[in-house]
Amino acid sequence: MAKDRKNRKIFNLFDIIVIVIIIALAGLLFFIREGRDAQESTSAGTVRYTLELVGMQNGSADLIQEGDQLVDKVKKYDIGTVVSVEVTPTYRQAYDYVNGGLIESLVDDQQTAVIVVEADCTESSSQITVDGGYVIRAGLTASVRGPGYWGTGYIISVDRGE
Repeated sequence: MAKDRKNRKIFNLFDIIVIVIIIALAGLLFFIREGRDAQESTSAGTVRYTLELVGMQNGSADLIQEGDQLVDKVKKYDIGTVVSVEVTPTYRQAYDYVNGGLIESLVDDQQTAVIVVEADCTESSSQITVDGGYVIRAGLTASVRGPGYWGTGYIISVDRGE
């Protein structure tokens, strides 16, 4: 009988270490998750951002009008309404082999459109998301489509309206 009591240990040292590690990891995940939820407070509002669409074919940039609804060309997200547009010729940097250095050369068959877009959005501490689900950040590539035109470029500025 005495031998049976000695061999009936419930936990050994290894079991206790494993249980303590599991409890510590669960607590750590809980605190990380709570901290992230507290940081991600959101607010609704309106955002204005500027797109620069480079390399549009001549004439297609002239189709952009104030009030046009823009849609993401890839995922079909609604990304806002055109507030203003400025169309300029497209310039590219090229190497000057005669004198050395870089020069800007005119691309004859292309135009650049700088478009100011306004959209309803949801802001959090880490990102701005327009109502269609499109994330707005300066420097991101944007492929947009409007009525009768499309273009690819970059978001060059974001005005949160603060």
